[in-house]
Amino acid sequence: MIVSIEGINYEISKSDRCAAVANGNYSGMVTIPDSIMHEGVCYNVTAIAPEAFACSMALQGVVIGNEVRAIGAAAFKACSSLVHVQQGCHVMLMGHEAFAGCSSLEQMELPELLVSVEASLFDGCSSLATVTLPDGIDGIGEYAFCGCCSLVEINIPSSVTHIG
Repeated sequence: MIVSIEGINYEISKSDRCAAVANGNYSGMVTIPDSIMHEGVCYNVTAIAPEAFACSMALQGVVIGNEVRAIGAAAFKACSSLVHVQQGCHVMLMGHEAFAGCSSLEQMELPELLVSVEASLFDGCSSLATVTLPDGIDGIGEYAFCGCCSLVEINIPSSVTHIG
């Protein structure tokens, strides 16, 4: 079931009382809360669905709540005005192309619990100059930083065992 609360669409699961940010045309600054209330029931916001924010050309920033564990594939793809992303501290998965084509994004600090940098994660992020990788990641996927022509330095942690 899709519900809209304070301008954000959510797909809610009544069985496990979780919610995922769903597809919409978002703009400005968006704050994803830790939880939402719908019909008197509290749902933890644990995910951002694939393509949830994709092509939201007027989206400038997003603050991701601490309950979010997963960011779906292409979740922010082609958000060309996105300049600020504040990650939740429990994000463990970012799907492939999650931030591809975010040409205004200049920096990104990846969350400490992230397991790997997926394929094409930042493909086409032409303004991306700084990326901080967490110590525990085990791999970097193919084309993860393709087209990141402003990226001047990246420190690869010793935990990385494969690079696509």
